[in-house]
Amino acid sequence: MTSWEELVEQGNFSDAERPMLIATDGGGGLAPDCATRAGFYENWAEHLDGYQKNAKYQEALVYLQMYAMRAPTGEEEAARTAEVDRVQKIVDELEGD
Repeated sequence: MTSWEELVEQGNFSDAERPMLIATDGGGGLAPDCATRAGFYENWAEHLDGYQKNAKYQEALVYLQMYAMRAPTGEEEAARTAEVDRVQKIVDELEGD
């Protein structure tokens, strides 16, 4: 069986999404792997246009926001917040088109 990472390498994001979500589920009430999920949706967005591109960036943004909320204070918090701001800017620019 092909792993979700291999599907992504082939550019087959639609088929990779469900296995990625399963693989990154924290289970047992734990938070999902938000960084991996955000990266997945941001990568997918880069292969799309228009509304679909914006929708995937918005999904990435949600996971980045969740990831940033769990950051310890200091440099790591600042770095995660910068990532949120970066993707928010992309979403804002796409919505302005």
